[in-house]
Amino acid sequence: MDPDPAPPKPRHSRKRTNPGHAPEKVRAVPGPQREVLDSAIETARAAQQSNLNLAADVDALRGALAAAQATAVEQGRVLSSLQDELNSKHQIILEMQHHEGQMEAQFLADQNKLGQMEAFFTADREHLASMFQQQNELVNKFTEAQKLLMQRNEDVDRLQRELVIKSDEAIQLRAHSQLQALNTSKKQVPPRRKTRASMGAIVNTGARTIEIPLDPIPMAEVPEPSTESTSQPLLSATPRLAEVFDGDIDKLDKVLNDFAQLCLGRDAVVTVTPKKGTTAKKKSGSAKKKQDKPFMINYVHRRLRHFTCMKFEVEAVGDFEHHNPASEASVSACEAGEDPPDELFQWDFSPGYLQCRWNKLMIKKIVDTLLAEHEEDQDDFIEVGANRVFMENAMKDKLATWRGSWHKFQPRFSSATQHVETSAEAHARAVQAKEQHQLEMRSLALKTRKLEDRIETSTHTIQLKILAGTARDVETWKRMRDMVGHLGIWGMSSEEEADVMLDGQLVRIYKVKVCIWREPSIADYLRFVDAQTALNKKNQPGPKPAPRVRNPQHGFGKAAAPPGLPRNLYSSTWLDTKTPAYIETLNIPKEVFELFVAATDRMNL
Repeated sequence: MDPDPAPPKPRHSRKRTNPGHAPEKVRAVPGPQREVLDSAIETARAAQQSNLNLAADVDALRGALAAAQATAVEQGRVLSSLQDELNSKHQIILEMQHHEGQMEAQFLADQNKLGQMEAFFTADREHLASMFQQQNELVNKFTEAQKLLMQRNEDVDRLQRELVIKSDEAIQLRAHSQLQALNTSKKQVPPRRKTRASMGAIVNTGARTIEIPLDPIPMAEVPEPSTESTSQPLLSATPRLAEVFDGDIDKLDKVLNDFAQLCLGRDAVVTVTPKKGTTAKKKSGSAKKKQDKPFMINYVHRRLRHFTCMKFEVEAVGDFEHHNPASEASVSACEAGEDPPDELFQWDFSPGYLQCRWNKLMIKKIVDTLLAEHEEDQDDFIEVGANRVFMENAMKDKLATWRGSWHKFQPRFSSATQHVETSAEAHARAVQAKEQHQLEMRSLALKTRKLEDRIETSTHTIQLKILAGTARDVETWKRMRDMVGHLGIWGMSSEEEADVMLDGQLVRIYKVKVCIWREPSIADYLRFVDAQTALNKKNQPGPKPAPRVRNPQHGFGKAAAPPGLPRNLYSSTWLDTKTPAYIETLNIPKEVFELFVAATDRMNL
């Protein structure tokens, strides 16, 4: 649009610069013409003023038109921008409508899936409710069966107690009748346990035995039925029994069968085979010497200890823990050839003490004293091998033991406190270690005695049941003996002695600890063997064994699991907590050793 033209300037606004053009002043002439002229002049002036006003209005209108045109252009640009934005919004709305359609379709599909899952969950909930109901029924049945089993166990215990009472009465009546019939005043006292006499022929075959309501689980390779044991027991734990039967269970069964035939009044052929390397006839003198050899050897050791205590002026050899050894100067002088005084008795506990001349002279003086005191017995000593060399070597072994005890009481460098111990600290540490060692040795002795008792009880019970001929649990007792033999000494649970008040009296008991690595059911199986042991010792003279109390609150045993046992003898729960590397160190054999299953035919009352 073209810019507005400049408004024309009025003609009268131009100044007349030419003096010749100056208007002439005419005086007014009155009259009508003058009035007409004045009127025309006024009209011209009004028209001129009107023209000026109209020109100003035109100029204002032109400015307003230009502003309106600029505003229209700007509004056109804004309208174009709004139109573009409207088109973009419209496109977004179309896309959102399309996406909303897709979402609606997805929502319908998901709603359909939710319906299917709800139907599946409803069916699964009904199935779980059915399974829970069945589980409750099984729990109720199991509870009833457990109650019935407990009741039967109580009945079995009651019947066993009644059986023991009746058996006692029967034994008393039988003994009384035999005393009256034979006019004897006293029944023959059985030999003391674990003596050579007790290892002879079995007597009192009517002794009470416990019938175990368990059957051994057949092994992977089931052997043919026989009276032979499936495995050899641990005869090293019962050397006297192994010595009597030569470690041959087959020979034991044959002897028992022959003895049973003789008891029934039938003929039996008994073959006596002498031991290999010996003759059937032996001189009584050689047998006596063989029996006297261990006695003489032990006697020599006792006399050596006696003379050592006498010469060193101590009450017992254990007092060498606080022995004051010979000085370094005296030992050096002795090594140079100077003999110590005859009345001086001191040990040299410095390094190399077994080879030093000082200790050799001390040992020589003790051996000379022994030989001088027993000059008449020297031939007997030499005959059993207890010559001077034997005595000196025995003294060296004892000296090593005494020096070891003395060394434990010497101050050491403590890594905990980073300084050398004082004499009091060393003494306290050695006393604590000694007490701990004594506890460990006592525990080991208890385990050894427990193992021997269990194997002896199992073997003796098997013999009695084989002689009876009607026992139904012979194989169970054989498997029980094999299980005890596999466990060995380290498979026996640890015990602690304790004094408790029972019925107002102080009673000594053994608190049995839980053997954490052992199969838990083994403890229940061993109770049958322990009950038979207690039954065997009930009527024997001498002190009765202290009761053994099992309780998980007594804690766990500290003994490590022995390697080489069949897997069934280890606790599966305990094995699950161990790493494969540790399980590999156990060297578990591939052989399968099955345990027991309930004998339902012997549980019916």
